[in-house]
This record gives sequence, C-alpha cells and structure tokens, in this order.
Amino acid sequence: IKNSGETTDQLRQTKKKQEVKDVSFQVNALLRESTKEAIPRETAIRLLKVTCPFLGANQPVSKRLAAFEWIISVFRLKQDQIEDEFPWLMLQVFSAINLDENEKVRKSGMNCLTEIANLNDKTFDTFIEMLYSSLNEISAREDRQKVAFVVRKLCEKLGGEKIYLKLGSRLIFHQETGKTLVFVNFF
Repeated sequence: IKNSGETTDQLRQTKKKQEVKDVSFQVNALLRESTKEAIPRETAIRLLKVTCPFLGANQPVSKRLAAFEWIISVFRLKQDQIEDEFPWLMLQVFSAINLDENEKVRKSGMNCLTEIANLNDKTFDTFIEMLYSSLNEISAREDRQKVAFVVRKLCEKLGGEKIYLKLGSRLIFHQETGKTLVFVNFF
C-alpha cells in the first residue's frame, strides 16, 4: 500500500508540474501578445531587467532561450527608446554566452548580441567598447576563448573587416602598444 501511495503522490506532483508548465506557457503567450502593442519605455526597461537574470548559467536551457527571445522582442519593439540601456544589455547578453554549454543557447545569445550590436553605428561602437573592455579584463584561458569565439561569430555575421578595423582603431587611438600585441596574439 505504501508503494501505491508514493506512486499516487508522484503522479500528483508530475500533474502539478505539468499544470504549472502549461499555465506558464499561456502567460508567456499572453505577455508576448500584449507586447506587440506599444508599451511605455519604462515597461520595456523593466521587462529587460526582469528577464536578464534568466540568462544565468544556473537556469534551465528552456528559460535561457526564452529570455533571449524576450530580449530580442523588447529590443525590436522599443530599440529607439531604450538605446541608453544597450551597454548594460550587451554586457548581460555577452556574459550569458558560455562555451561549455548547449549549442542552442550559444546560438541564441550570439543572435541576440548581433542584432543589438548591428542596429546602427552608435550601438556597434558601444559593442566594440564593451568588447575592448572585456579584452582588458580577461585573464583566464576560458575568458580568452569566449571573447575569441564571440569575435569570430560576429565576424561571420557582421563582417570581419568592420570589427577588426574598429577594434584596431580603438587600440591605435589609445596607443596601447602592449595591449595591441596582446590583441594581435589573441586572435
């Protein structure tokens, strides 16, 4: 009798989890539908700030993928009104791209980062600045591999010449010869 009671409890828990998942899916669909309409700038920023914690490596893949989708949705809807949030947003997305994880998550993160970086010259310059800062701060081999991976993927999507010219001019502008050598060796 004890075994059948445990089985019944397990079935109830499984059913509850499925119900929560179904409700979550429905709420997500309703929220997506509501954001197709114009939303205030503050709401868009709040959505981004609530969504970004779900990019963390400790989150399930499904939540991370959904978070990237949300970021892209809000970005497309309000890109002209939330441009001042791009440095923070790009850093969040960049930080969420891990080399040792699911290919879908990496691809989704790269698509999100590419879309934001490629909006206009100003956002591209912001991206280059963020990338340059990342180059200055990296010490671990894994971090170097991550930056190199991101740069290679963005070169595929945005054009290598554009990225390397901007990074090179950034290094030359600040005349940081030691960092220039590190940069050349890095790639």
